[in-house]
Amino acid sequence: MQFVREVLAGGSPDPVVAKVGDTLSAIVVTWDRDFERLVSRVPVGNKAAFRRLGRISFRCDETQGRRLLERWISLIEAHYEQCLTESDFRMIVQVQESGLKLT
Repeated sequence: MQFVREVLAGGSPDPVVAKVGDTLSAIVVTWDRDFERLVSRVPVGNKAAFRRLGRISFRCDETQGRRLLERWISLIEAHYEQCLTESDFRMIVQVQESGLKLT
């Protein structure tokens, strides 16, 4: 596990974070909804951008996010293992009080 600030300069824009994450086949954990729109399964033109970049996004505050992550970590890990067997192995997860959205 690495923090973005260990790889890039502080304040790096989301497209730079996404590009580096894609190069590293990383999963970015974020509370940033702009990043959520940037890294999705919706194609840009005729192809999806950031084909090797995963995302776990939270729609709650960090304290609540930790509690929800502890509740659902086994489901997220199982989803990750399943994604590794797919041709498009990007794991995209949205964590919110009402549940998880896994794609």
